[in-house]
Amino acid sequence: RRPRDSASVVMAPSGVFEDTPAWEAGLRVHEAENKWLLRETLAVLSASKCYAKSLSGAPTAFDLGVDSLGGVLGALTSASAGAALAVGMEGMGFDGDAGGHHASAEANFAAALERVGHHGVSADDEEMSAPMAAAIGAPLLTPIADTLRAVGMLRESLGRRVHRALVGNLQAFIDEDIGSVTLMREKYEIEKAACDAARAKHLAQSSSSKGPGASQARVSAARDLAAAKESLDVARARLSLAQIALEGRRRYVLLEAARQTTAELRRFFAEASSALAGVDRELQDMEEYEMASRAQAEMKMESAARHMQRAFDGLADDTARDVPPPGDADGDRARGDDAASA
Repeated sequence: RRPRDSASVVMAPSGVFEDTPAWEAGLRVHEAENKWLLRETLAVLSASKCYAKSLSGAPTAFDLGVDSLGGVLGALTSASAGAALAVGMEGMGFDGDAGGHHASAEANFAAALERVGHHGVSADDEEMSAPMAAAIGAPLLTPIADTLRAVGMLRESLGRRVHRALVGNLQAFIDEDIGSVTLMREKYEIEKAACDAARAKHLAQSSSSKGPGASQARVSAARDLAAAKESLDVARARLSLAQIALEGRRRYVLLEAARQTTAELRRFFAEASSALAGVDRELQDMEEYEMASRAQAEMKMESAARHMQRAFDGLADDTARDVPPPGDADGDRARGDDAASA
């Protein structure tokens, strides 16, 4: 089959409303066009909802009323460290990996824009798709789709960098600094208990009565006590060093994470602005096409309204001519009565 001409598809006889076969044929054309528009618009609407949801962020099970950087920093002061990191990662769009669940949001939406006019399910739809897609300006969406993909790649890169600067720093602070103090504290308690046991054994051996092997037992107990004291001193030194390191890093870890995250955000917006600057000409073309189409639609609507008004005015005039005036009817009736009496 030959594709229909775009004018015959789009410019169906909507300005004619007489009860004629031509009007019925035009109505069927419009019904087919409306089905096509509904299918294509629903496809874009579904992708639009997903994209808008990716921008707004999904609600979290542990919601502190803040998201992204504020979610992490605020949660650290009011909840456990693990929950705080989870809130911050979810607020920024991370669900456990560096890319996050927004990784392909722009790419998916761009693909949806490029698929406009390519959802045909029958031969008639395929014939209609090309002229209808051209009529609604679908070819002008290609530069927008390319720009969305570029922004999506920048957002993926932002996700990885923020994950490294924000989540990585805070996770390292928890695992390495706070975790090291906790571990050294546990080892210190173990060595302290061992030293107390060695001291008690040494005192018991020192106060015991003389007997075979008593001297050797006291020497062995003294040696064990000295080794336990040395191990305790080492554990105490390591705990002190870990605590000093924690006290030093806790003064700047949040500031460092916040500063690096803000710097990455500023870099993202600068790069995204540069990517969007390249589509200025396409946006101008789209605006011109939109304004011309809007003006054409308004002119067509006004023309159809005037045509209908003239038609209804003519119909009213015809009806008025067919109905005799009330006075003439009474005069005719009176003249008929006079003739009958004569």
